[in-house]
Amino acid sequence: MNLKNREQARNYALKLIGYRERSMREVEIRMRRKGCNEKLIKEILENLKFCDLINDKRFAREWTQSRIKRGYGKRKIVFELREKGVEEEIIKKIMKEVYAKVDEKQIAIEAIKRKKISLEEKTKVYRFLVGRGFAFEIINEIFLSR
Repeated sequence: MNLKNREQARNYALKLIGYRERSMREVEIRMRRKGCNEKLIKEILENLKFCDLINDKRFAREWTQSRIKRGYGKRKIVFELREKGVEEEIIKKIMKEVYAKVDEKQIAIEAIKRKKISLEEKTKVYRFLVGRGFAFEIINEIFLSR
């Protein structure tokens, strides 16, 4: 599908952000893959941003909160936000805001319980938590408190 006309391209962008909140970079990449030209992409993204239909700050907050609920650590979430094209300044602000109310150690413990890994299997727990993006300090705290 090659999106050349403005209406098709705008409808495609609206469809993308209709499923879930997305970063500007995500929409830009998807539109480029569909064959939109750069000028049209830029125009549509600016319009969507002006109408507050795309907002990287809102996206980052929602993404962070959903990943925390699914048992991911701060390091992994920051990595994913960077991958999705969110500016470093926004990432820092959102992390500070969201993690002021979060006990990362408790999130890690709940993730271990959901995965049904015994704390006696230290290597497995360690690898699992590192993969989920938890800091080494958090992981060590969990082992020391048991």
